[in-house]
Amino acid sequence: MGKFKRFVFSFITVVLILLGALFVFGALIDVNELFNLLSYLQNPNVRIGVMVVGIILLFLAIFMLVDLTLSSDHSYERLRQYDDGSILVSRDSLENSVKASVESFLSTEARKIKVYIEDDEEINVECKVRLFKDFDIQILSDKLKEKIELALRDLTGITNIKTNLYFDRVKEGEVARRGNYESFK
Repeated sequence: MGKFKRFVFSFITVVLILLGALFVFGALIDVNELFNLLSYLQNPNVRIGVMVVGIILLFLAIFMLVDLTLSSDHSYERLRQYDDGSILVSRDSLENSVKASVESFLSTEARKIKVYIEDDEEINVECKVRLFKDFDIQILSDKLKEKIELALRDLTGITNIKTNLYFDRVKEGEVARRGNYESFK
């Protein structure tokens, strides 16, 4: 599930919980008591207090949604499915294998790595590679794909691996201009 879809589902869940709580609260309280409570909203001080509490609750809900969305990135990919359970591998392990493979070559850096296992039989890899020296990209790309596929095959046992590499050639002056001194190799 993508980040946006997780965010929408989480938001809908929070809204449904709040609406459910509101309906339960409304059903449990006598109608006359409910009107008495609502009559207090005619006072401007009470209205401001209710508004402040509402804003605090909304910020808390938004914070929880953002935290849920960001923390769900550290999920697992299903490696194998059996009748009595499944084997999962963390997405971080897959991405670290790709990163180690790319950065084993001098003057390369892996950026924005995405690794997904589809149907327990195929791995899709997308990786942005920064180059700090002039290389023949075709030769480097073949070697990188070979090394990435070998690392993922050793980790997962899956042989069908599709690798998409995106190259960004960076010169020394551009590294200084982008403010990334420590990543220059």
